[in-house]
Amino acid sequence: MRKEISRDIHKMHAFVRFKKTGEDMKSEREQFMAWFEPDHRIMPLTAQFFQKRFTGMDWSIFTPTGSASWDGKILRLGPGVDKVEVPKEELDELWRGYYKSIFNPARLKVKAMQAEMPKKYWHNLPETNLIESLISESRHRVQEMHKKNLRSSTSGGKNPYLKHLRNLTSHDEHIVLNPDQHIRQPLSRIRELANCCQACPLHQNATGTVLGEGPADAKIMIVGEQPGDQEDLLGRPFVGPAGKLLDHFLTKTGIDRKECYVTNAVKHFKFIPRRNQRLHQSPNLDEISRCKPWLVGELREVKPRIIILLGSTAARSLIGTHFKITQQRGIITGTDLAAKVIATVHPSYLLRIKDSQQRQHEKALFLKDLQLAR
Repeated sequence: MRKEISRDIHKMHAFVRFKKTGEDMKSEREQFMAWFEPDHRIMPLTAQFFQKRFTGMDWSIFTPTGSASWDGKILRLGPGVDKVEVPKEELDELWRGYYKSIFNPARLKVKAMQAEMPKKYWHNLPETNLIESLISESRHRVQEMHKKNLRSSTSGGKNPYLKHLRNLTSHDEHIVLNPDQHIRQPLSRIRELANCCQACPLHQNATGTVLGEGPADAKIMIVGEQPGDQEDLLGRPFVGPAGKLLDHFLTKTGIDRKECYVTNAVKHFKFIPRRNQRLHQSPNLDEISRCKPWLVGELREVKPRIIILLGSTAARSLIGTHFKITQQRGIITGTDLAAKVIATVHPSYLLRIKDSQQRQHEKALFLKDLQLAR
C-alpha cells in the first residue's frame, strides 16, 4: 500500500495540468485551476508540494476525494467534487509544443512510456492527443535520420562515425568506439546525432541526452561530470543545485555564464532509483570513454581559449584516467586542448561538505580557481 500511495503521489506531481482562469485585479496574481483523478486520497499529502512549486500564483486543485487551494498566504484543504470543467486555453498549446519538442523517436519504448504515463491519465493531459501520431511517425523519422547520415557520410568522404551511426538504434551493448574519433559537424548536427546515442547502457534509463549549451564561439568552455536529476528532466546542463552554485561563483568572479559554453563529459544521467528519488552515481571509465567523442566534437567546434574542468570525471575524460583533482588542481600544462586549461572541484562537492569551516575553505579555493579563467 505504501508503494502504491507513493506511486500515486508521483503521478499527481507529474500529471497535474493547470489552466489559467483569470487574474486578481487587486493583488495582480494570476489564478489557475486543475482537475486530477488519483487512485487514492492523496490530496493532503501533495498540497504542500504544489504550494512550494507554485507559490507565485493562486490555484485550486480538485479531485474526487479532496481539494486544495492557495492564495499566496493560506493553504486550504477541502472536500472532493464529482467533476470540474476546466476551460481550454493557450497553456494547452504550450504543453503540446513542449512535448513534441522533447519526443525522441530513436529512443521510443512504447511499453516503458505507457508504464510511466498510463492511459487512464491521458484524457486530462493536453499533450496526449499527439502521442499516437508521434508513435506512428517515429519509425519513419528514425529511418530518415539514418538515410540522412548515410548520404552525408558517402558524399563527404569517410565518416569516422559511420559505424556508430549504424548502431544508433541497436540494442547491442557491446559497441566499441575509438575515443579519439570525433564528429566534424556543426553543434546542431552533433546534438541531433547524440540524441540517438546508444553507445553504452546509460541511455536505457535516462530521460534523454543532455548536450552542452552556449555560444558556438565561446571563449570559455566549462565541462562538468554528467547531468543530474533536474538536468536529465529539463535536457539542459547545470540547472540544478550545483548549477545555481556555479552561477553564483561565476558572477562573483566576473564571468558571464551566457558567454560560456557549458557541457558535461558524460551526456546521460547515471543513477540508482531509491523510492521516489534517483540517487546520483559516478560514471565509470568505460562510460566516460564511450561518451568522449561527443565532448571532443563539441570542443573542436567551439574552439575555446579557456577550458574549466569541474571534477575528476571531466579531467579524466580530457586529460588522463589517472588525474587527481586533489593533487593537480589549478592550471594544467602540457595539453593542446586550449590556451589555458584549469581543473578544479565540481560544485556538487561543495554542497556535500557538512563542516561549515571546511566548506568556507573549499569555496575560497574554488573561487580562486575560477579567477584563473577570468
